[in-house]
Amino acid sequence: MWRSSVKHGGANGAAFGRSQSACDECAQESTAPDLARWRDKAGLRRELGLPQAGFLFLFIGRMVRCKGFRHVIEAAGRLPRTRGDWRIVAVGDGPDIAALRKLAEAHQIAERLHWVGKSSMPEKYYAAATPC
Repeated sequence: MWRSSVKHGGANGAAFGRSQSACDECAQESTAPDLARWRDKAGLRRELGLPQAGFLFLFIGRMVRCKGFRHVIEAAGRLPRTRGDWRIVAVGDGPDIAALRKLAEAHQIAERLHWVGKSSMPEKYYAAATPC
């Protein structure tokens, strides 16, 4: 296991005027997922209720400001509407979820977001997503 040392902008946070103090909401221990268990991507997407076709971006984390999911929504809102079939799968819960949903609506991408909520098996979503 590893503990992330990136807090409020990481090592360069001070250069951008951000505090480097610990954020208890953002610092979590994690392990790399074992994706070999799920080789049938189509079956896994069906099981999880995800679209079969298209590119699936994945965000896993608490829906809190310091995780930066709002930046993902803002960037996705700038993509041309003719830019193919893509979706964002958001796995996690937190106090900012209502504001993030409103932000997705404001950027006219709410229909492209699949909100999962908290999951006890996040590695399944890693396996179902499109690798970059």
